[in-house]
Amino acid sequence: MSEIGIVGEDAEALMVAARLNERGAKPLFFFKDFPRSNKVSLTESEILTGHLDGIPLNNIGALLIRNHNALALPQVVSMPSPKQWKKIRDRHQEYLHARLEIMSLVSSMIRLIRWNGITVNTLESLDYHWQKPYQLALLKENGIPVPEFVCGNDSKMFLAFMSQKGRREFVYKSLSGIGNAVLTTREYFEMHQRSLKFEPVLIQDLVKGKNLRIYILDGRVIAAGEIVHKRFDSGTDIRAIVPLEPPKAMKRAVLKAARLLDMTFTGVDVVYNEETGEFHILECNDPAGFAPFERLTNVPIARMLADFLVDNAS
Repeated sequence: MSEIGIVGEDAEALMVAARLNERGAKPLFFFKDFPRSNKVSLTESEILTGHLDGIPLNNIGALLIRNHNALALPQVVSMPSPKQWKKIRDRHQEYLHARLEIMSLVSSMIRLIRWNGITVNTLESLDYHWQKPYQLALLKENGIPVPEFVCGNDSKMFLAFMSQKGRREFVYKSLSGIGNAVLTTREYFEMHQRSLKFEPVLIQDLVKGKNLRIYILDGRVIAAGEIVHKRFDSGTDIRAIVPLEPPKAMKRAVLKAARLLDMTFTGVDVVYNEETGEFHILECNDPAGFAPFERLTNVPIARMLADFLVDNAS
């Protein structure tokens, strides 16, 4: 049997690992704290028989990517003062350089593994997750309903959009997926529009309806439910989940979205107006969290993911 690897060690990764062990396929965890962990050796003449912790790359038949920390620059917790920056500048530049080197090698390794095996998901699908405007534009261009939005750093554009809609509340979303979605108002935006000099933003029309999460694996819907929550961002305060069967048109749309974004496994966020039958896809998530959903519904998503990895490993 070929080896199965997992990148990351979040709750979902550990759940899948437990199900893999039940199948007799002990998973290997890669890049948890690279380069302190894992030994990598690649040569020009033996690129596919390079080794990851002594295992030839072409022996790794499947890879589940749960955590992208090794593929991203670190987040800044707080901005240093000019005096502090003078002290740490050189060390910080060295650290950023090291992070870029790590990102290069790890992403290369993942792509090399995909030459002979499968990865869930691909690095290309990750691009769609953190490039929200591109994901939304691609979905809309292919006839999939998404909320109207504007993004950039042009305050006049944002104010015109808000005036045109004639409503008070709008949705602020992180362009890169780092932050949570929050409600904002025209008045608040006008007070804080100076922040556009530092970072662009995405403002989305507020679509009313039920918040649904639909999970897709290998081209089929494996679970769906209404998220009952108190906070605006349903992913941060899940109180209950009501399982449901998505309408046929919605199911076709989410499956099409997953295909477009090359996401073998994803959780699709949808707002659904039962009275009108209208729905809008908010985004396709990669990697998609599912621990609360499985805990509250007993739908065995981790087992289904583990089975897929074992059954499709080369």
